[in-house]
Amino acid sequence: MRIATHLLCSLLLLLVISRASLHALESIPIGDSRNIFITALDREKGLEAIFYGDSLKVIDLNLFKIILAKRLVAPLKAKLSNVNALYINQNLYLFTNNGGEVFQVINDSVKRIDNSNSHKMQQGSYIFEFKGQAFRYGGYGFWSFRNYFTYYHFGTKEWEIISPEGSKIFPQGSGNGTLVQVIGDDCYVFGGEEVNLQIPIVYQPSKDFWVFHIQKKEWELLGELNPALINSVQIPILGDKNQILFVDRKNTAVLDFEKNQVTTFRNNAITINLSKKDQDHKIRNYSYKGNYYLLFNLNSQDSIQLLYKASKIYAEQPIEKDVIYKSHNKEMNLISGLIAVLVGLILILTYAIKFKKKREKNQIQILDGKLVYKRRVLGLDPQQLELMELFMLSKELSSSEILALIDNEYLHHTQNIRHMHTLIDELNMKLRLLTDETTDLIREEKSEIDRRIKIYKINRIYVG
Repeated sequence: MRIATHLLCSLLLLLVISRASLHALESIPIGDSRNIFITALDREKGLEAIFYGDSLKVIDLNLFKIILAKRLVAPLKAKLSNVNALYINQNLYLFTNNGGEVFQVINDSVKRIDNSNSHKMQQGSYIFEFKGQAFRYGGYGFWSFRNYFTYYHFGTKEWEIISPEGSKIFPQGSGNGTLVQVIGDDCYVFGGEEVNLQIPIVYQPSKDFWVFHIQKKEWELLGELNPALINSVQIPILGDKNQILFVDRKNTAVLDFEKNQVTTFRNNAITINLSKKDQDHKIRNYSYKGNYYLLFNLNSQDSIQLLYKASKIYAEQPIEKDVIYKSHNKEMNLISGLIAVLVGLILILTYAIKFKKKREKNQIQILDGKLVYKRRVLGLDPQQLELMELFMLSKELSSSEILALIDNEYLHHTQNIRHMHTLIDELNMKLRLLTDETTDLIREEKSEIDRRIKIYKINRIYVG
């Protein structure tokens, strides 16, 4: 009982601290929380547009005050509950969540400006601004998610596709919460949902982390998303310096894409009442020039939505650091390298064995005191056999080495020389018969070391 009472008191104290912290912050009442549909940020001028019902309020974040509040005259098809908003070149545009229609906010009117149609094939796609163009990625339609980027061409007033012609691999496609973070000319794509390929009507979390290189028009799979970031209750905050923050009830995760690093901090009391994200990220929270601009409801009964300005939303000391994604590339490169080395060794070994067998097949061998070449067999007398064995072991033989083999002390030196020449001639004749060669395989030459010395060499093609 005491434990339960202590826990209740702690929760009440946390709620009191939370409310005190919120009331101590600068805030602006926006409107009925049930009717807030979309937000957009102009980072050049520091203007945040908040659409609710059929009205628009624009807050100057530098002054932190409302500078514009008006009702909009909108076409029936431009219902604010089904559009996304972007500032592009300081103009405010609306894009239907289903597909192609584009509207511009001009004074108090919402006017359609495109020549496309509502194809309903990119439901839940992620829309963002890049180099003065409106881009969208992914989205659902006809039991599958798109896996490519399109952009709105203000000249033709049509949506154009970016063909990934430089790619050999492609993502499966995703939407309904997929995020795209642009750094330079690289678009990092992660999160959201994809279809189960076996049961297309079933959605599942998208776990792969991709980057699309816009200049190369090439996809690259960087790895698998950190499981801690696959969480549907996390609320994204689009930050400065190419950062995205994920906030849940306890922690804030700060993502640094270039370093592949996520740093986790404990929340302070501010983020407890942060508005739950919508599935398509139409209501976006931002950081701008070192401050966070967050939409809150103080409680479930409160119909007033407030925009809060906070300089800190998490503790100074991090809890832990981890990777955003586990890299496949290093592992795959290592595995691929090892496989390549192994395959190379196998090929070299196979070639060496085949080459050796081929050479052995095309070379003279001595078996059981006979010369064997291919399928031919030829007998040798003992001296011929001994001389042939010497030639097979040595690249060259001198006259003295051959004479030592046949030298007869009872014969004159000149007779031994004639005997040596006769032995070589007879062996040459048998080798020609064996190989069908027309020239002698054993040749007489002068030594390169001492030109006065005669040496004898055998054609190495036949003896290795």
